[in-house]
Amino acid sequence: MATPLGVLQNRFRRSQRQLFIAAAAFSLSCGASSALAQATGPYLDWGTTVGPSAPAGSTFTPAPFLYDGNVASVQAYLQSQQSSGGITAVRINTPISAATASAIFDNSSFTVQYVFADLEGPSNLTQTQTLVGQIQGDGSNKSANAFIGNYSFSTVGSDPTLATARGFSGANINTFRASGANMVNPQLYPGAPDYRDPANGDTTISGGNFPNLRSSLFILPIERLSYAAQSNAAGTPLIPYVSRFMNYGNGALQNGNGTNGGPVGSFVPGVATQNLTATQTTNQMLSRDDFQAQMLHYRLRGATGFHLFDGGVVGYTDTQFQSDATTGFNFLNSSTYGFAATTTTPLTFGSSGNFGGVANKSSEDAGVIVSGVTNSNSKMAILVSNLTDAGTTYQLPSSIANVSVPANELLTVGPDSHDLFEFSVISGQWHLDLSQIVFDDTGLTAQDETGVPEPAAVSMLAIGAIGLLRRRSRRVR
Repeated sequence: MATPLGVLQNRFRRSQRQLFIAAAAFSLSCGASSALAQATGPYLDWGTTVGPSAPAGSTFTPAPFLYDGNVASVQAYLQSQQSSGGITAVRINTPISAATASAIFDNSSFTVQYVFADLEGPSNLTQTQTLVGQIQGDGSNKSANAFIGNYSFSTVGSDPTLATARGFSGANINTFRASGANMVNPQLYPGAPDYRDPANGDTTISGGNFPNLRSSLFILPIERLSYAAQSNAAGTPLIPYVSRFMNYGNGALQNGNGTNGGPVGSFVPGVATQNLTATQTTNQMLSRDDFQAQMLHYRLRGATGFHLFDGGVVGYTDTQFQSDATTGFNFLNSSTYGFAATTTTPLTFGSSGNFGGVANKSSEDAGVIVSGVTNSNSKMAILVSNLTDAGTTYQLPSSIANVSVPANELLTVGPDSHDLFEFSVISGQWHLDLSQIVFDDTGLTAQDETGVPEPAAVSMLAIGAIGLLRRRSRRVR
């Protein structure tokens, strides 16, 4: 990461170039208005969730795994959770019986608010349809209005991030609509085989070369989240499954052999892999700072909550994973601009823009991605992340949220840097008030850590008889 520079002076470098960005490069997300301080959906952690005895003020929602053999304990837990004012949620990773569904979703003692399914394989659509029917019944069930989603079921239509020839190819908007689900849960796992990446010899969206591996790991999950947000209906929770790194099933990112610095199946930076030399993999793991910035991009592009799966990095604890996720996701809550207390509208800065003076250049080719929000107090925040080793500029469009931008305004971003720009409306134009390098904690900059499909050790904390902690069954995705 770049050396922390603190708060930069209130200024822009201006260019004499004529502003040109294709109309499609800047658009508002459909139905993506939400309050940053009170996201629609909860925060969850698949691996080590917070239990009933969690300390007051814990940000993570405990959610028991429901199956046919633990109905009584789940009933007791949900009743206690509702009585204490907590969010009521369950997770289901195997089909349940009609009797189990009735006992939980038509129970007069509590109302289930969220149902997170992990029903995978060739029958995932029919299994999801059955589950939705079990929860809703004829519409009179106590929990008929619960938000229901399934792993990777989302409102993404055509998904350019996909490498469809490899692994799990996702569930598109048609599958989502057919399922009856009303909660969007895209998979955002950097390193997963269904994302394009240079290790597999994939090209950028324009057919060019990625600047480096890290840029593909960082940018493509953000783009997938954005595609889901743009097609999402107002009021529908958008809660992605999130990892810092996950190379399960991606042989091109499994260069560890047990003797070269990483366990078999791991990704070891500085070691050659399928289409990348040792030099090209050096310092190519997303750092903790990078992951925090990535989480803020998700929030700025419309995510209303998140569901952590695995950190995927050797030595990266679940406590650190939770901390980094919430730090990034809630970063703007502390802004003096009032983003925590006002209604905000995410702005999706398309898949291309004017980067480094080159008009209509894709984020993938530039290695730079831009996200932002406006709020009801006429303020705006824009986060620009540069995953390359060279400084660059981003030229703002001529109008944002129906407010004009001074001609040829450039945001200048240093190499390997995440920069936040905050604006207010003055005399009918956006005016830059503050720019600063963010996510630059010098203790969280390491980009040479070893990535793994699953953490080397995961603490499995049993919570009563409910069985809250059951590892996701690993299937080829």
